[in-house]
Amino acid sequence: MSGGVDSSVAACLMQRRGYDCMGATMRLYRNEDIGLGQFHTCCSQKDIDDAAAVAFELDIPYEVLDFTMDFREAIIQKFVHTYEAGGTPNPCIDCNRVMKFDKLLNYALEHSYEWVVTGHYARIEPGENGRWLLKKALDPAKDQSYVLYNLTQHQLAHVLFPLGGMSKPDVRKLAESMHFVNARKHDSQDICFVPDGDDVKFMEQYTGKHYPAGDFLDETGRVVAVLAKDNKNGRYTKFEASKGVIVATGGFGANVKLRQEVNTGVFKDYDLGKGIGCTNFQKAAQGSGIMMGKAVGANVIGMSDIQVHPCGTPGTGLMEMIRTSGRNRIFVNTDGNRFVNEGAPRDGLAKAIFAQKGSTYYIVVNHLRYPALDWVDRNGARVGDMIDLGRVVAADTLEELAKKLNMPAENLKKSIANYNDVVAGKAKDPLGFLANNKADKLMTEGPWYACQKVPTLHHTMGGLQINTKAQVLDVNGKVIPGLYAAGETTGGIHGSNRLGGNAICDIMVFGRTAGTSAAKGL
Repeated sequence: MSGGVDSSVAACLMQRRGYDCMGATMRLYRNEDIGLGQFHTCCSQKDIDDAAAVAFELDIPYEVLDFTMDFREAIIQKFVHTYEAGGTPNPCIDCNRVMKFDKLLNYALEHSYEWVVTGHYARIEPGENGRWLLKKALDPAKDQSYVLYNLTQHQLAHVLFPLGGMSKPDVRKLAESMHFVNARKHDSQDICFVPDGDDVKFMEQYTGKHYPAGDFLDETGRVVAVLAKDNKNGRYTKFEASKGVIVATGGFGANVKLRQEVNTGVFKDYDLGKGIGCTNFQKAAQGSGIMMGKAVGANVIGMSDIQVHPCGTPGTGLMEMIRTSGRNRIFVNTDGNRFVNEGAPRDGLAKAIFAQKGSTYYIVVNHLRYPALDWVDRNGARVGDMIDLGRVVAADTLEELAKKLNMPAENLKKSIANYNDVVAGKAKDPLGFLANNKADKLMTEGPWYACQKVPTLHHTMGGLQINTKAQVLDVNGKVIPGLYAAGETTGGIHGSNRLGGNAICDIMVFGRTAGTSAAKGL
């Protein structure tokens, strides 16, 4: 009895079938002995207490069997030694084989008990010539026969699995009807002595050793594996690659520390610290693939080539709400004055915004951009929704809009008038805007809409150096066998200032190229 609901119900069923039962819990380790004092793990004192409570409820004798030394030698030490030898241990299967169906079974037979009963979801049926057959549980979602594959005929003859024909909901329902303390206890799925899933941390605590990252190159220097860490549970997984590893992990726009270190290019005079957001998801745009490549000798180029975009949302940096691209819009600062050519390159726009009070501004549009509150723009957004979210300010007149934005109305009206003069061909814009698009129209009537914007880090042009076959090159310009890269994780593809939309071409061209090269094992 592990203290879980399955073994408790198994004991209940056997008692109902008329068997004389004894409850037994194997104490396999003490948390404090292996550095897990802060965890309530499987086989913990809490589990023992729960098992004892169920045994009391069933009125059956109950014992705790101390197998700590056996478990340490046969399971934990094998777990550690297997990892150290480069293998992949499976302690749960080892525990079933050595502890439950060897140590525990021997104890039962020595004390005149005929069977060991567990809460596994599996079935045992008689076959031909007196052999016993291990079969799957009737509930495929809970089947555990695969972890019992190494049971011998002798063990199968002395083991019973009463839950093999039941579903988990039925098991919990029976436990609740018996008022078991563990009726709603969660299932245990992790390695019991590694409850947080961080195998490396456990091994370091257990052995006192430090385990650095392993070598993922074979004897010829070819990249053959990737080590991935799950940041939720700390668990590491090694993925082996027979033909090659393709790195397509994106750029480093959200890695504040890294972008500040390499900011020696276009925006070297501006602080790209925590005050600047990123248009990419924060956890993804950390440059992890670039660092992985450097660890195996890859050359990194163009890291100072960073693109800042003018369309950031305050507080997040994401590109949302009214977009800065397109026509029929003006950019005004918090005083209501135009301060930049709206059609300037992104770096020019960003620098002009940085020079304004608070490094912020408003994009102002009218019904030409949004004919109705429920009109859907090319990004799938409605201005009515933006207003409801509090991201866009709406007004019927420029005077009303200026009042809501707390800026001088005469400045905002003058900005619109000057813009209209350029569109009408009456004046040349001192800021350099050219009304050379057929879509350019006079902005004369409301409703008017204003959306606050800030500069945001958008694209990092630096990264792993590749050739035309998407193979990653080392610091000497030679191919690193088995390593390929595509997308924003590469450097030198877009020069120092990427053109809008070119990333799609980059991804498709080099993504396909990398896949083709890896498939061929180049």
